[in-house]
Amino acid sequence: MIAIILYKREAGNVGFCVSGHAGYETKGKDIVCASVSVLAINTVNAIKSFTDDRFSLQYDEDGKIDMLMKTTMSPTSQVLLDTFELGMTSIYEEYGHDYINIKIEEV
Repeated sequence: MIAIILYKREAGNVGFCVSGHAGYETKGKDIVCASVSVLAINTVNAIKSFTDDRFSLQYDEDGKIDMLMKTTMSPTSQVLLDTFELGMTSIYEEYGHDYINIKIEEV
C-alpha cells in the first residue's frame, strides 16, 4: 500500500510524504505506483523550476519522497501543492482503499 501524508498548516498544503508500493500490478506494470510517483516527482521539479521557494527534500532507494516547504510560499507553490493533493485524491477515489492511504498531518 502507498502511504501519502499531506503536510498542512493554517495557510494550506506545505508538503507531502509518499512511501510504499501499491501492489496493484506486478513491478513495471503498476499504474497506481507510476501515477503517484509521477505526480510527486513532477510537483517537486515544478516548485524547483518555477519558483525561488525553499524546501527540504529527502528520498531513498525504496521510493520514499518527503518534501516540506521551509519558507513562506509563493502562490505558484501553493497551486502546485494543491494540485498534488487533487491528483492523489483522484487516484485514491479511482483505485480505492486497497492501494493508497491518505493522511493529513499538521506541521
